[in-house]
Amino acid sequence: MPRATIADIAKIAGVSKVSVSYALNGRAGVSDSTREKILRIADELGWTANIAARALTGSKVGAIGLVIAREPEPFGVEAFFMNFLAGIERVLSPHGVALVLQVVTDPADEVPTYRKWWAERRVDGVIVVEVRNEDARLAELDKIGMPYVVTGGGPGAGPSARHRVWSDTQEPMREIVRYLSELGHRNIAHVAGIRDLEHTVLRVDAVEQEARALGMSSITAYSDYSAAGGTSATSMLLATNPRPTALIYDNDVMAVAGLTHCMHEGIDVPGEVSLIAGDNSLLTDIVHPRLTSLSRDVANYGADACSRLLEVIDGDEARPVKAETARLRVAGSSGPAPRG
Repeated sequence: MPRATIADIAKIAGVSKVSVSYALNGRAGVSDSTREKILRIADELGWTANIAARALTGSKVGAIGLVIAREPEPFGVEAFFMNFLAGIERVLSPHGVALVLQVVTDPADEVPTYRKWWAERRVDGVIVVEVRNEDARLAELDKIGMPYVVTGGGPGAGPSARHRVWSDTQEPMREIVRYLSELGHRNIAHVAGIRDLEHTVLRVDAVEQEARALGMSSITAYSDYSAAGGTSATSMLLATNPRPTALIYDNDVMAVAGLTHCMHEGIDVPGEVSLIAGDNSLLTDIVHPRLTSLSRDVANYGADACSRLLEVIDGDEARPVKAETARLRVAGSSGPAPRG
């Protein structure tokens, strides 16, 4: 069956093609009764907007984009992105706006994806996640003029700062270190995420600086947010001398993997070592003992980023927005430092 056109709708409705265009795009120029009639006929014919035609006229296409650079295994089980996407969809649904999601394994593939989307007018703007140090994506988005917001870092500096929807990633890490210090821990370790991500750098700096200020020893192992990476880092850190009495993980998946490793090796948690997850999820709640973790509403974070992007697409000036700061939620995986 041929695709329905504006001309088809106009013929059945007995109106001009201009009137149909006004009605379909929510513009003034037609009566309410005519608009309802046109929309009903369009629905009956299964009419959908022609994205290519909209691109030529400069109209919005009704979609935003999100590119995530991750290996499939950690992405598939990491609750953060599932909740983040849920928040985005919570905002998009009432507006009738679609989300175009692309998962790539190489961060270098992100910029070509943005260029392609913008050249073909497939999206009206993008949410940039996991900002990196000296991030080439932001300069490219500024160059091509695509609306965007940035998440996953600090307040930033330079031209991209006004595009930030950010949360304080350092104070929660300092809170963890202070909590462990109050429990008597003197040697701690940090299983950090991907090394070149801005929020990884911020978290590592916060842990190391707070530990030094409190007279504690801290070592860092970098990983990739995967279960395998969490297991490997945990094994390596627990083999050091002196052995750390507490491990801080940058996500829930690595923390659960660390707990599983300790159970397999007969290491008591929290009797011999305390474990703390950098974010909480169903995973951190269903294991035993439940994991002490940082808690925040990630869905709200996604919703905040999406709302800000839609405002920018509608012509609002880009400005930074500070989101909720995570707070420590104490559970069964952390306790006083072992004696001796």
